Amino acid sequence: MESSDFDRQQAAKMGRACVGYNMRKANRVVTAHYDRIISPSGLKATQFSLLATVLLQDKASLSKLAKMMGMDRTTLSRNVRLLEQKGMIKVLTGEDRREQLINLTDKGREAFGLAVPLWEQAQAEVVDMFGREWVQSFLSDLRGLSKLKA
Repeated sequence: MESSDFDRQQAAKMGRACVGYNMRKANRVVTAHYDRIISPSGLKATQFSLLATVLLQDKASLSKLAKMMGMDRTTLSRNVRLLEQKGMIKVLTGEDRREQLINLTDKGREAFGLAVPLWEQAQAEVVDMFGREWVQSFLSDLRGLSKLKA
């Protein structure tokens, strides 16, 4: 067997077995599904998730939000800036002037409210495709994976 054939076979074997590769691939497909369905709300799936997390925390620090969402602060800061420019969130200064607190605006609550039934539709399509039991088990597995150290 030639070296290039061996390399291709190894790459294919790794691609089928690699959790990271397959998670990223599935993430892109699933995110595109949710993006497509919630787009009439003016939000992307990542923005919807951020608004939901901010709504749960009410004036959460950027660091706390990043940890909750499993994101680095730089990526989260970019997403926060975009939603701030759209008038959906407000960035406040905390007691420690270096601390940034994120809060939902009325416009953000309205956008979130418009997106919820669309998210429910996207979610229902996934549940219909795979079944409620599988989805619940998968979500439990994902929570377990989320405990890995970055």
